[in-house]
Amino acid sequence: MTCQHVYYDLKECECDTDNPMQAMKGDFYKADDDRVRTADFLKLVRCGALCNNASFIDGKVDPTANATEAAMVKFSSGHVLSEYRIDVPEYRKRHKKLHEIPFNSKNKWQVSVHELPKDLLLENEQKIEDFEVGDKLALVQMKGAPERILALCDRYLFEGEVIPLNDETRENILNGVMSLGSRGERVLALAESVLEPTTYDVTIAEPIMDPEYDDAVDASCAAEDCVIVMYNNERVKVPLSVKNPDTDEPIPFEELFVHHLMGCIEKEIEGVPVGTQRVGFAARGGNVDPMNSLQELGIKRGSLVHLVKGPYKFSGTKKEDLNWPMMRNDDEAGLVFIGLYAMIDPPRPGVPEAVARCQSAGIKVVM
Repeated sequence: MTCQHVYYDLKECECDTDNPMQAMKGDFYKADDDRVRTADFLKLVRCGALCNNASFIDGKVDPTANATEAAMVKFSSGHVLSEYRIDVPEYRKRHKKLHEIPFNSKNKWQVSVHELPKDLLLENEQKIEDFEVGDKLALVQMKGAPERILALCDRYLFEGEVIPLNDETRENILNGVMSLGSRGERVLALAESVLEPTTYDVTIAEPIMDPEYDDAVDASCAAEDCVIVMYNNERVKVPLSVKNPDTDEPIPFEELFVHHLMGCIEKEIEGVPVGTQRVGFAARGGNVDPMNSLQELGIKRGSLVHLVKGPYKFSGTKKEDLNWPMMRNDDEAGLVFIGLYAMIDPPRPGVPEAVARCQSAGIKVVM
């Protein structure tokens, strides 16, 4: 399978298929300097290299790799090497993977979170003014079926700017997908999100927690559903008021879990989101499992729980559980659509005609 076209800035660009790992010719460069790749194109290349599990053996793509992923990483490879003077394996090391949900037939998408080092920020990312950029940021990369990816996007990238995604633009993109698909090409959409570092801070070192803590209880809280949290040498009373999402009824203290406690800590102590919390208690020591129940740990009303802040820990095995924005409701931000990869394997003269006939008969073709 070979990358035949890429699509970015709302236009398709043909790729050189003679040498897939050196496909340098194309409309990928700035209008005033044909040696400088545009930042929008480099975002597409970056996602094609990072949100991809095709590995390398002796400098070549593993022949047993998924054919679609192999085609994408081959195209990205030459541009990564030319732009940064490093190969894709090294490029991936520089963008350490923090979390991933691999592609599956139910989701029809793959998502991964990576470290984005300051020295590898692209031109339009260096202009970010909403926050001070530290040594690294958290970068979400996603690829999958175009209709699934677009359903998770509320913005798109165009000529270096991030623009709200409206119905007209969404339709234009889907028309581009149909056009590529009508030529027998398999089309995948790519999207990203650079997460703001105040909440999603990946610069903090992982803390070293004590192997054991004092098993203290504040007797004044014996009649309250609360615990005492020790954070930065200060004691904070944290009420544990949690409702069952299905019944909207309060969950009894005895039935609460550590992840419920962590949610309450986030509400009570500013600047310590759940993903950064490292919880310690009594003989269990540090890094208590969020899936432990308070009862099995011996956490009582008024118990002293120790809290230390660490780097944001990304988690979740399905969309509903992911702990970063994915446009799951009207109040949650979505991703930024960055473009399409279109692959063909190998060119077959009869495929475009067959696809066109299916489409004219009202049959949806999925490549």
